[in-house]
This record gives sequence, structure tokens and C-alpha cells, in this order.
Amino acid sequence: MKKNDRGDPGLIARLQELEKEEGSFAALSRRTDVHEAALRSYVRKGIRIPSDNILKIADSMDVSIEWLVAGRGPKKLPRDEEGRPVRPFNARLMREAVEVMEILSRKEKKGEYAPEQKAIAALRLYRICDDKEHSGERVSREKMIEIARAVA
Repeated sequence: MKKNDRGDPGLIARLQELEKEEGSFAALSRRTDVHEAALRSYVRKGIRIPSDNILKIADSMDVSIEWLVAGRGPKKLPRDEEGRPVRPFNARLMREAVEVMEILSRKEKKGEYAPEQKAIAALRLYRICDDKEHSGERVSREKMIEIARAVA
């Protein structure tokens, strides 16, 4: 691991704040799936935090990446009506969801869906794929079509 040449005291302080919220580095490690020794090294030795671990920490602690890395914006992600954290909008994923719904509409020759039906199906598809991608799974076009058939 490389020594953090910036020695970002803000990032270290925010990581310590999360550790205090969880009660210990061991508890933070269990929640984030980042090795306890690595968490301690980030804080105590100024070791640079790899981006995959930053994402794990932010996702599992429901904090914004911008807050964790730079100290800007709200700490906690806002929540939707179902209590799930609202993540930044993924325009690429939404565009693909709409394209998949268009493809299925033409390919399956079930007639043209009403615009509202397409929008609802595309939004459902987007949410499912967004959840999968935030848990580390890359969703291919083929997988999106498979999911879309199930939700449409």
C-alpha cells in the first residue's frame, strides 16, 4: 500500500467519525466488508484508501461519496418513500433501460405499450439494475432484457 501523499486529514477525520458511529474498527469492518487492519492503517498510518474501499464504505454506511472523500454536501444520502437511500441518478443506466423497453416493445410484437406503461417499466428496470450495480454486479444488456421481461 502507498502512503497517502496528501495526508488528507479531513478524510481521516470522517473515517474516524464513521468508526465512532459503529463503535469500533471491528464493527466498521464487519459492516463495510473492508479489513479491519486496512481501516486502521488508513487512519493511523495515512495509507491511501483504494477507490473500491471508498465505495464499499460509502455504500454500506449510506453516506455520500462526496462527503466521505471531500467533506462536501450532506453526509447521509436522502431516502425515498420506501426508506432506501437515494443514489445519484445514473443517466447511462436509465438510457439503457428505456432502450431495452423500446426493443422489447418492437421485438415481442405485443403491440405498442402506452407511454405510461413504458415509463413505469423502464423505471422499475432502472431501480433493479441500479441496485445490482451498487452491490457490485455489472448488468449487461442481455441481463437487462431478461429482467425487463420479468417486470414488464
